[in-house]
Amino acid sequence: MPGPLSQFDPIHRKDRTVPTPEFTVDPETLAEVATDPDAAAQYADQLLAQYRALGADIGEQQVLAPQLITWLRLSGQLSRAEEVARGGCARVGLPNLVENLTEHNELTALTLTQISPALRLATALQWNSEPGQEKYDCAQDLFDLCVQSAQDLAFGTPPVATGAVLLLAKALELRSKQRLGAQDIFGALRDANLSLSYRLDFHAPDDQIESTWFIVNALIGQLENRIEQRDKSIGASVETETFAAGDRSGFGAVSNAKRVGPWLFWLKTGRLKAFGEYQDDQLHGPWYWFREQGGLLQEGSFKANQQSGLWTRYYSNGNRLDQGTFDDGQKTGQWTYFNQDGSVKKTTVHKTKDPKSKSRS
Repeated sequence: MPGPLSQFDPIHRKDRTVPTPEFTVDPETLAEVATDPDAAAQYADQLLAQYRALGADIGEQQVLAPQLITWLRLSGQLSRAEEVARGGCARVGLPNLVENLTEHNELTALTLTQISPALRLATALQWNSEPGQEKYDCAQDLFDLCVQSAQDLAFGTPPVATGAVLLLAKALELRSKQRLGAQDIFGALRDANLSLSYRLDFHAPDDQIESTWFIVNALIGQLENRIEQRDKSIGASVETETFAAGDRSGFGAVSNAKRVGPWLFWLKTGRLKAFGEYQDDQLHGPWYWFREQGGLLQEGSFKANQQSGLWTRYYSNGNRLDQGTFDDGQKTGQWTYFNQDGSVKKTTVHKTKDPKSKSRS
């Protein structure tokens, strides 16, 4: 998927001496990789010089910042990318954003103008750290904050805010890469598929739709490879289930007539319906289901075919319908029920199961 990184050129085009380089996307890590590292470094240095020459012209710096941060990152200048991203957040009223997150200060929502700078900082933090490090955890928290803020702005009060929806799609796509880096391939596919739905439904530019399709197909390809590897490692057979018309409806491994490992399911439209993992033909671990139109229907985890832990169901607009925990297939603790605009409708407390009753049964 080669091509220039932006639809527009940086400012001061007449002063440019280095042409815009190209990049590819690694289908394994989903990271952008410069086709020519030397050209990328030269281009990043030129952008940085232009950025610094702007001095106090904050407006022009904000125009240049997205490309500058990206090419600093692509050329391996990760600390500089983070520094510029932090400066961008300071200009929109978030001077201590990282410190607020790491110190668990109350920061519950971002404004529309704050989300894009925050996403750039989250991406810079992600690539400038490793899973398990504080910066990486901070990036995860920041992606979560951006996603929830964009969700609230998009669907919180009618009518739907198209600009916020497309920003939500961007946040989901970027978070999918972070989740893949954290070895959460199901969570990554969840976010990428949801991002694709929003971009298709709200008519995002073709290059954005193409980018998200690439990520979705790359993640599906990685899961298919895992399924085929399981076939070789434990003697399982790969099964392809189909609709009457011949299109595939399911794909996964079977051992001793039982589904095992990752499984993918599709709708007749060709879009993903559900995915998750089996152990001995029983649902186990996180599972995700999608609506006919592509939006998220519900998500949660299983233990031995029983719902367990946090579960969430969604309205068609993507806002939560209800959320709470299961224990051995039974609702337990506080459950929250929401209106379609995201506001709380009511809360209900379910009694926790008596562990002695389970042992006597």
